[in-house]
Amino acid sequence: MLAIVHGDLRDAVVLGLFQRLEEQRIGLLAALVWSGRVQYWHVAVLAAIYGLSRAIDIPARQSYVTDLVGRSDLPNAVALNSVIMNGARIVGPAVAGLLIAAFGVALAFFLNGVSFLAVIFVLTRIHYPERDAPSEGKLWFKLKQGFEYVFNHGVMSPLVVLVAITSLLAIPYLVFVPYFARDVLHSDEQGLGLLMACSGVGSFFGAVTIAYLAHLHNRGKFVVRSGTGFFLAIILFTFSRSFLLSGLLLMAAGYFMVVMVATINARLQHLADESMRGRVMSIYSTAFLGLPPLGSLAAGVLARGISPAHAIAFMSACALVACWAVFATSKELRELD
Repeated sequence: MLAIVHGDLRDAVVLGLFQRLEEQRIGLLAALVWSGRVQYWHVAVLAAIYGLSRAIDIPARQSYVTDLVGRSDLPNAVALNSVIMNGARIVGPAVAGLLIAAFGVALAFFLNGVSFLAVIFVLTRIHYPERDAPSEGKLWFKLKQGFEYVFNHGVMSPLVVLVAITSLLAIPYLVFVPYFARDVLHSDEQGLGLLMACSGVGSFFGAVTIAYLAHLHNRGKFVVRSGTGFFLAIILFTFSRSFLLSGLLLMAAGYFMVVMVATINARLQHLADESMRGRVMSIYSTAFLGLPPLGSLAAGVLARGISPAHAIAFMSACALVACWAVFATSKELRELD
C-alpha cells in the first residue's frame, strides 16, 4: 500500500466517499460469492481497490482525529480507536464464524458491507469548522515536501524509522501463525482461532494501557522498551512447543505492539504542524501498513533456506538490534518526553 495524500484531506465527506467505496467492494464480493462465480482475479482486483482506497482513507482519517478531539485528548482518542479496533479483532471473527456456519460466506460479506452504512451516517453528522484550505501544488512536490518535513525533524524521523523497522521485520510473524498452529503445535482450526484471539486480547489490553498512561513521560525510552518486549515475545514464540505458552507469548506480542505503535501514532500527530499533519500520517501509514507485505515476502524467501521458525526469529532479532541502534544514535529520541 502506498499512502500518498495530495494535500491534507480531512473532510468528513471525503472519508464518507471512501467508506461508501468499501461498502460497494464488499457488496460486490458478496454477490460474486453468492452467485458461485467468484474467481481469483475478482478477489485480486477487489483487493487492489481496497488498497488504493485505504491509501487515502487511513491518513485522512488519522489526521482528522486531532481536529475532532484536540491535541490534549489525542492520546486517549488514539487509544480508544485501538481499543475498538482490537476489540473487533476478537468479536468479529467469532461472529463471522457463526454467520458462515449458519448462513454461508455470502451473507457474512453482505452484512459486513451493510455495516458501513452506520459509519457513513455518523460521518454525515459531523460538523467540521470552516477554515481556509492550503493552496495545492503538484503531487510530487507535496510528497517531497512531506518527506523533507518528516526526515528533517529531529524526533519524527527516528519515530517513523522505528515503525518501519517493526513493520518490515517483526509484524510479518502474523502470516506464519497458521504454520506454527498446524506444524509446530499440532493444532486444528479451533486452535488457530484461539491463538489469534490471544493476540487480539493482548492488543486490547495494550490499548487500554495507553489510555490509562495518556500523560506518561520519557516516551522515547517507553517506545523502545515496548518494542523490545514485542520482538522478544516473537522470538520466544518461535521456540515454544507448548500451546498455552504460545498463546501467552502472542498475547504479550499483541500487547507490546499496540503500546509501541499507538504511542508513536499519537506523538507524530501531536508534533506535526496543522498544514503537514496529513502528509505526516500518510508517511506513517505507508511505513506501518505498506511494509509488512514486503517483510512477509522476505520471511518466505528466508524460510525456504532455513525453517520458518528460524526465519521469523532471525528477523525479529534484527529488528531488536536495529531498534536499539536507532535509540543509541538519536539524541532527540532519547530525550523525547
